[in-house]
Amino acid sequence: MAIRTSSILMLGSLLVLFPIAAPGYQWPVFRFDQQHLITGTVGETRISSLHGGVDIGEGMGTYVYAVIDGSVVQLDSTGISSFVKVLHVSYVPYWYVYHDYVHIEHPVVRVGDHVDAGAALGRINNQSHLHFEQDNGFANPLFWLTPFTDLGVPVIEEVSVVKDGSGDPFPTDEFGRPKVSGWVDIKAKAYDPRVNINGSSGGRGIGVYKVGYEIRDQYGWSVESKPDKYHFDTISGHSVSWIYDPASTYYPVNFIYWVTNNANSDGAWSTFGLPKGVYTAKVIMEDITGGRGEKEIEVVVPTTTGICITDGSVAGGAQRDTIKWTGCDEVGYGYDIYRSDDCWARGTLLRSISKWDTLYSRDQEHFEPPRFLRRLC
Repeated sequence: MAIRTSSILMLGSLLVLFPIAAPGYQWPVFRFDQQHLITGTVGETRISSLHGGVDIGEGMGTYVYAVIDGSVVQLDSTGISSFVKVLHVSYVPYWYVYHDYVHIEHPVVRVGDHVDAGAALGRINNQSHLHFEQDNGFANPLFWLTPFTDLGVPVIEEVSVVKDGSGDPFPTDEFGRPKVSGWVDIKAKAYDPRVNINGSSGGRGIGVYKVGYEIRDQYGWSVESKPDKYHFDTISGHSVSWIYDPASTYYPVNFIYWVTNNANSDGAWSTFGLPKGVYTAKVIMEDITGGRGEKEIEVVVPTTTGICITDGSVAGGAQRDTIKWTGCDEVGYGYDIYRSDDCWARGTLLRSISKWDTLYSRDQEHFEPPRFLRRLC
């Protein structure tokens, strides 16, 4: 497994950063060549922030050791978050990596000391785990701790849909299926089992590595597939408020993910333009070794509400205007095309179409270049 760290190259006065490859490293507790219990991982909610490292479950008083050789650049021996920070630098080629060993009492090193891989740093304090962090949360240590195996898969306990923005539930039909419309948020209560020393599931639970979803129609055709909305190679560029529902907690473990959001911004599933019918929203979650968990919920789109096109997503390049078409009738024939400046107001009627049709050059005041247009219901 390769370390993806930042390398530095000086070109005159220009500082250039680029990734390079380097070997993985041993575990920071004995035995060095054996996997240890993982009780927390990168990206978990800590209410106001995201967890930046992995928690290795070992008892109070367990010795902690350097995973690779380096120099002690910082330490704090006070409080429950006492730590030792070690910097490793390689010169041919040039690269560096920081490791934080947190929850250490009675450190046996001082700032400026050189430490070899396997050198003792101190003992775990009364938190009864080692928080091990790489590059201040900019990298996930599970990519480099060797060996590491995860034989379990994420557990998705519950999937629900709510209105984007307000978080209000949708009404349901006689079968209890949500009747969705407009912009839809999908959220899921889930966790990845703790990982034992042999890679097996160690109970509830740690955060998942990757979050995504897929929407399928009643015939099984995929209408939207986003299997990787966000993942946790790093916590850089990730926001706890966009990833986790406010009801989430980490003790006890109760992780509720906003599945349709992006890592640091709002997101939603758009039902605009979908034919009415039954759809399946499938939540997909993975652990860092590719173990995959899935859970589905059936929803109903009761009417076709139209679709807004602002780019070349119908076919054949950019469009001159913003086009919106809405309003299929109950029998399922035809629709109207509107020009709209804001993509929401109905705007000016451009053309009514009652069957499959092709837009030729005579319509280029509406579309540029000529394109096919598909009936939506």
